[in-house]
Amino acid sequence: MLKKIYSVIFVTILIIVLSSCKRVYSDIDKYENYINSIPGAQDFMPSLDQLLTYERHAVFYVETSSKSLNLIVYYSPDEYQDAKDIFLNSYEFLEEPLMEYNYYTIPEVEIFYNGYVIKVVKDENFNYPEQFGMFGYSDINHSISFMFFYDRSLNRLESYSLSDLIKYDFVFPKN
Repeated sequence: MLKKIYSVIFVTILIIVLSSCKRVYSDIDKYENYINSIPGAQDFMPSLDQLLTYERHAVFYVETSSKSLNLIVYYSPDEYQDAKDIFLNSYEFLEEPLMEYNYYTIPEVEIFYNGYVIKVVKDENFNYPEQFGMFGYSDINHSISFMFFYDRSLNRLESYSLSDLIKYDFVFPKN
C-alpha cells in the first residue's frame, strides 16, 4: 500500500515538473498554427508572403506559462537594408516606458540583445505587458526578428527587465 502511495506522489510530481518545463518548437511549416495559438498574434506577425526576398528564415515558438513566437528572417546584404527600412517604417514604436499605478508595465522600450536592436511596438490593440509585439534587427547578421509575447497572468515587468523576458521566453539561434 505504501508503495502505491509513493508511486502516486512520484507521478504527480513528475507531471507538475514536466508541465512547467519550457517547450520549444521550430517547424516553419507550422508557423500559421503557432500564430493562431497565441491570442493577438494574428494581427501582428507577418505572413511568410509579406517578407520580401529573403535567403532563409527560422521560427521559434516557446510555451511555458506564457507563449512567445520569434520569426527571424535572414536577408542578403543587398536586400537587408531595404527590408529593414520598409518594416521599420511600417510600425510605430513606444518612445518611453509604460507605467500603471506606479508600476512599470513595460520598463524599457528598446534594448540591444544577442546582436539585435529590439524595439517594443506601439499598438492600441496590445494589452501591455500581457500581450505585445516587438521588432528587432541585426545589421551584423542581416536579419530581422518579429516577436510576439503573450502571458495572461503577467501584469507588470517591474523587476523583470525586457532583456530577462527575452532571455527566458524567446529563442534566438546561436550565431
